[in-house]
Amino acid sequence: MTDAQKDVMTIVQYMLGKDENPTEEKIKEEVDKCSVSALIPGGLTDGQKQEVIRELQKIFQIHIDRGTYVVAKEHAPWYSSARAEIDPKFWNRYEKYLKMSGWVLPVIRELNSATNEMMDELGNPQQSGNFLVRGLCIGEVQSGKTSNYIALINKAADAGYKIFILLTGSIEKLRSQTQERIDLGFIGADSVSSPKSDQVSGHIGVGLYGSDAQVWTVTTREQDFKASTAKAIIGQLDQLKCPVIFVLKKNNRILNNLVKWLTRNNKSASGKIELPMLLIDDEADNASINTKTSEDPTAINKSIRKLLELFSKTSYVGFTATPYANIFIDPDSEKEMIGDDLFPENFIYALTTPSNYIGAKSMFLDEDEVDDGSSVGKYACILRDNDDCEEYLPLRHKINFHPVKEDMPKSLKCAILSFFLANAIRDIRGDTKAHRTMMINVSKFTDVQDRVKRQVYNFVEDYKNAIESYYKMGKRALEHEEFQNLKEVYEEEFLNFHVDGEKSRITYSWDTIQKRLKAAVIPIQVESIHKGNATKKLNYDEYKETGLRLIAVGGLSLSRGLTLEGLCTSYFYRNSKMYDTLMQMGRWFGYRNNYDDLCRVWMSDESRNWYSQITVATEELRNKILVMRDQGKTPKDFGLCVRQDKTALMVTARNKMRTAGDYERTIVISGEVVETKYLNTEYIDDNRDLTEDFIREISSQYEMQRNNDDLALANPQFLNVPAEKVIHYLGNYKSDLRNMDFQTEELCRIIKDSEKELGKWDIAIATGRKAKSDKLAKTDAAKSGSTTIQLGGIELSPVLRGFVYKEDQKVIQVSGAKARLGDKGMARAGLTKDMLQSLESSGRKLISEKSYFDEGIERNPMLVIYPVELYSRNRDNDTPEKIELIENTEVPVIGLSVGIPFLKGHTPVRHKYKINKTMQRMMLEEDGDLDDDDISENYEED
Repeated sequence: MTDAQKDVMTIVQYMLGKDENPTEEKIKEEVDKCSVSALIPGGLTDGQKQEVIRELQKIFQIHIDRGTYVVAKEHAPWYSSARAEIDPKFWNRYEKYLKMSGWVLPVIRELNSATNEMMDELGNPQQSGNFLVRGLCIGEVQSGKTSNYIALINKAADAGYKIFILLTGSIEKLRSQTQERIDLGFIGADSVSSPKSDQVSGHIGVGLYGSDAQVWTVTTREQDFKASTAKAIIGQLDQLKCPVIFVLKKNNRILNNLVKWLTRNNKSASGKIELPMLLIDDEADNASINTKTSEDPTAINKSIRKLLELFSKTSYVGFTATPYANIFIDPDSEKEMIGDDLFPENFIYALTTPSNYIGAKSMFLDEDEVDDGSSVGKYACILRDNDDCEEYLPLRHKINFHPVKEDMPKSLKCAILSFFLANAIRDIRGDTKAHRTMMINVSKFTDVQDRVKRQVYNFVEDYKNAIESYYKMGKRALEHEEFQNLKEVYEEEFLNFHVDGEKSRITYSWDTIQKRLKAAVIPIQVESIHKGNATKKLNYDEYKETGLRLIAVGGLSLSRGLTLEGLCTSYFYRNSKMYDTLMQMGRWFGYRNNYDDLCRVWMSDESRNWYSQITVATEELRNKILVMRDQGKTPKDFGLCVRQDKTALMVTARNKMRTAGDYERTIVISGEVVETKYLNTEYIDDNRDLTEDFIREISSQYEMQRNNDDLALANPQFLNVPAEKVIHYLGNYKSDLRNMDFQTEELCRIIKDSEKELGKWDIAIATGRKAKSDKLAKTDAAKSGSTTIQLGGIELSPVLRGFVYKEDQKVIQVSGAKARLGDKGMARAGLTKDMLQSLESSGRKLISEKSYFDEGIERNPMLVIYPVELYSRNRDNDTPEKIELIENTEVPVIGLSVGIPFLKGHTPVRHKYKINKTMQRMMLEEDGDLDDDDISENYEED
């Protein structure tokens, strides 16, 4: 899309800004007017106008849901009534800036509503008494949290807050990027030109829409806090004439310097600074959390608490996409919660994302279900496997490891070539000045990253030389291997590729692509991105006129908060199992307007499994906020509820939950669905024989329901089976030790103890469907979808499941389309269609199997038997051991899922285990756990 087309789009969006859903005729009318105006020299062709109209139609279809929150009962809302007396000069110009930046009306309205609700929960800066408010806002990775807190800052400035402290991550590049956003969205001037916006003649961002709203900044894009700068700008705090903002890294020295300067320059007789202060803690789960004792907290945590104590009127709001560490701050600890720690006791707010956001949900979670209850996300089509990377660079490696010199893995080569081609296609589309980035994140060690970078650089240079030499040769260029490979990747990855049924926009001939290759590829740079060089190497500002084209090889610096402009290709091979670490590594989430069909993400099968499970858990957490809001619960109730969740020791680093010594696991079965995601290869035959006998027994005693028009599930089902039958079956089923929440002995004990509530069970058998691709199936029969088996006398098709195989541990981790053993649709077992309709119309979000067992849903407990046929998603990247297992394993392998309705008053069961180091690595492995000889100054801890 040309610059003229983009200008027309911006103008039309602004002109139609008050119309939520303009008709095609109205859009066309405005495009016609703009394209012949003096603002667009030369106008637009008919073809260009049609492209603009299509893009505008998509933009005006963007919608966004309302956010949800839980609040403390003792806080009195104030902002709604105070707005009548507030001059919203800061907010008004920010709103105009967003409109001119292309934001659509529904999204701006939701931003306005959400920040109004948050303002109500902050302290009133005009009140006479003191206050200390602590809250938390939960967003999604790369979803626009920065825009939300900038909106909040603007409204707080209108309301009377005078001092704003914005804490970013620990990387200077991230701080600099955030300062730039503050310059545009709050200050209205380039902070480097002058720290006082009222002394700057050239305004930017919001400064173009009103110069009466003045802000001072002590920090700039190029400089963190310095006492000398603060003294020159402000002097004494009682001399402050307008709001002042500090944008700081989470660095203990810098934070302490700010504390000292504020203390020295406070002349108030009370000892507290008598100016209302709002502290925004971006990436609040990173560095801010106290991982030591309450008596001796970590340095940064202590510094933040000191800042809060300096002011008489303080509001603290943490923003994060991974809130687990924050809500695990113990709400029962008097010193932490009632004292000065950062538990969000006043409110927890879950932000929403617009419909054009590409997030974990659209890649790893259910979207549109098919008949058998299974489903995949809209953008699952952009995921690719890179299991062949293991031979090149094992997941577990040391700092002195050298990747295989002979050859990079085929998947990495394909990823790089796809980035080349994505550049060419974007150029054809007219986005010639847009930034484009490829991310390679395969190691936590900077030395290893540098070695990978050198190999990638050599590969790129070889292709640059070939492209420059032969791209003008027409068909003769295909005599060269490089052009053969490029054409093959183009045809397999891009030609006629579409997202979720949309019409493909990629239909260019190979000749068209080939002619564009030199201009697209020659400018590409390959760089290692570390803490020390991120500011220099990711300097997109230097390439505003041409666009930076970059292959970035890194670890931590690419893993949290940092924006990779125009990210379209991601190559990810990491093994952290911590929810927050993995989600923050997902830099590919975000907004990809006009190039979403060019995006590709390479990751291992195991990583895909983890991302899916994390996504389900995160969505359930967000849904829990909605349920608890409706129940009138408080943030303290919320923290307790999540802390005792069955996944509590897998969602963040152990030191953030203060867990030490013996491994302790909380088993919560009330309102839960648990499954055997790990299957031990030594138990396969025994569990199959046990299941055969069990199904034959219940078939002889109870009527099987199948394709019953009154039931919500068509699968074979047995309803109201006595609990003792289930207890006998589960008691003899052999579950692998890694299934920490599916230990059959404990499950049987809980069922016996809750005999009154769990006396009758619904039992269902999952069945399969046709494989989507010949590459996925094990046998010719499976390829055609005609594979049938007899299980306990019932004829059915097994469910196809991919898996991760760990031969040394004799374990397979099975996963379906959404990287779990189970399907959400199977949770309908035993429900009638009327019951399902009632649930769907009640406003509940049926996110996962667990959603069907929430509080207030009356139903039987459920046992689902999964007869599994193992298959491979990508045989080209499989190990010989995995292929041998597929070929030699008798169908079916039996996996189980158990769903328990909400049991009022049920007490969680805690288990303590003594586990050796090997078992710790298997169950709790995370990037932060190091061997002693791993520690190095070149190590970037994730």
